[in-house]
Parts: sequence; structure tokens; C-alpha cells
Amino acid sequence: MKKLVKLPLPINGELCKSIDDLKENFNIYDLLEHFESGKLEVWLRSRKFLQLEPVQLIKKELSKKEIAEQLYEIFEVKLDSDELLNAMMVLEYQENYDSKNIERKEVLAIVSRYTKEIVSHQSIIPAKKDLDELKGQRKVGNYFVSDLDGIAIDTKTNLMWTRFSLGEKIINGQLYGQQKKYSWHSANLALDKFNGYLTHLNWRIPSLDELLSLNVNKEVFLSNSEAYWSTAASHDHAYIVNFNSNRKVRKFKRESFSVILVRDNNGK
Repeated sequence: MKKLVKLPLPINGELCKSIDDLKENFNIYDLLEHFESGKLEVWLRSRKFLQLEPVQLIKKELSKKEIAEQLYEIFEVKLDSDELLNAMMVLEYQENYDSKNIERKEVLAIVSRYTKEIVSHQSIIPAKKDLDELKGQRKVGNYFVSDLDGIAIDTKTNLMWTRFSLGEKIINGQLYGQQKKYSWHSANLALDKFNGYLTHLNWRIPSLDELLSLNVNKEVFLSNSEAYWSTAASHDHAYIVNFNSNRKVRKFKRESFSVILVRDNNGK
């Protein structure tokens, strides 16, 4: 019998070679995809990890939520209700959209139903100290928007976003500069130069779930980009979210796309 090649497992944009790697970068959305494709089982078997047997014992007829809950337990990761609900929302949306091309109102119904569940697990009002930092803020839908700073806070997710693509800037509500497009690797290098913008640290490229949760309101997000890079990646590929089709698309990392940045709205 040929020896199995010990390929890494891509989780949350990182190539995991150990259980510790997986736990550190744990992303239930990615893990469910690998479970369903069989990639998780192959990875566990090739590296002779003890978690192989309990993963094999998971009944395929269970719901995605039940399978996800068992994966949290098997890998000894504290169950994150918000992350789990968000992953379920994205998966249901993608399955319906990809297979049935459902109407926009049905998509919104899916998002609305899960949003209500997510809100029940967390406070949706941004911290007062962070709201004070948005100079000249105004309310647009579920966003607190600053024309002076060019940033926005999503009150549903408590994430802070740039209202422009890298290469651009917003001054007094007007968009300036030239939108730049990057390969996936060069996008991550450009990110390092951006941190510290408006005294805020910890800006990052958004996860796939975060991008899919984004409501691209043109009054909030002034850039005309059609697609942005996410952190979801494997060896040669990474995912973008195309906002014309409202779906994720797998692309080669060497291709060029725009970059929007996000950070957790929990202070500097």
C-alpha cells in the first residue's frame, strides 16, 4: 500500500499540519467543508491523529449544525454560538443560491432569520468609546458611518470596515485615489503598511463569512469594486466574494482583486 502524503489542511487561510494548528485557526465553516468533502478524514488518517475515529463515527445524516457541534467537541474547541450560526447562514444561502438561483427576497429571509438568532447571543450596540472615535458619524441602515474618517461600523456584527478599497481614501465624504488590485500574497503585504490608520490597529483582510455578511450599500461603501479577497485559502487558491452575484468564487492566488479591510470594534 502506498504511503499517504501528509498534505496540510487549509483552515482560515492557514495550512495546518497539527491539531494545535487546527485549534489555533479553528473555523467551523472551513471544517464543515473539509468534513463533507472527505478531506478532513484523509488529513487525520495520513497523520495518524487520534481524532480520526470520532470523526468517522459522525453520522452523515445529521444536520450541519449537529455535525458542527460534534466537531467542536472532538477538537476540544469551545463552541462559539455566533460563529456557528453565521456559518449555518452562509452555508444555507450558498446551497440555495447555487442550486436554485433563488430570488433576492428569499436570500434576505435566510439572512434575517439567522441574524435574529445571532443577535440573541450578543450585544449589537458598538462600545461607546468606539462610537466616539467616529468623527461626524451618521446612521445609514445598520451602519454608523464617518465621512471624515472613511470608516463604518456594522451594528449587527460590531465590525469596523474601511469604506474604500486599498489605494483609495475618503476625505470629507469624497472618494479620492486609484483603487489598486493585488495578488493574494501582495494583498497581505499591503495590509502591513496600512495598520495604524486613524490610530486603529489590527486591520485585517476579512474572512469569507465576514465578506458574505457585508451589505454593500453604495452610500456606505463608495468604492466601485465588484469583488474582494478573503482570507479563505488553500495552497494555490483563495476565495473572493463577488458582490454582483453575491457568492464566493475560487481563484488562483496569483490573480488580482481589490482589498477591503476590517477590524474587530473593540478599541485600539
